[in-house]
Amino acid sequence: MTQESHSDGSSIRPRFLMPDSSDTTLSRREREQRRRRRAMLQAAQSVFAEKGYEQATLEETAKRAEFGKGTLYNYFEDGKEGLLFATFDEVYDDLDEMIRSTFDGVDTADYSFRAAFHELVVRSFAYYEEREDLFLILIREAHQLCFSNDVEKAAYFQEQQQRMIDAL
Repeated sequence: MTQESHSDGSSIRPRFLMPDSSDTTLSRREREQRRRRRAMLQAAQSVFAEKGYEQATLEETAKRAEFGKGTLYNYFEDGKEGLLFATFDEVYDDLDEMIRSTFDGVDTADYSFRAAFHELVVRSFAYYEEREDLFLILIREAHQLCFSNDVEKAAYFQEQQQRMIDAL
């Protein structure tokens, strides 16, 4: 499990924080790299949601994304596992941003913790309703990996859970 990065070595920022692929502050090449990475990730998420991680193949992901299998490895060094963990990163980054933005106003007299928590629940349900594919992947695959004998994978999920707790 390695962190994805651009060819220039800079790390890829979370989707919520990542500028749109049409961001004019980026070079044309950078916009195209982001667009390709996003297309690959969306294709993988579609395959994972339909077939589950174990049954999903890089060949099918590459076909849906309309890229060669080798191109997937250029963007996701760990192949299928890299795509899965990039999906988890996307979900956790979205949830972290959702929690933080929801609770930003809690300290004010007009905004109670209870109201903020209610808003968070509503926003979470809306997010998972809109991104049902991500919800299926998270529930099905993350649950298995949380209790994995692979210490690195189990630690990843413990770290993400702690990040969500800290955001609250």
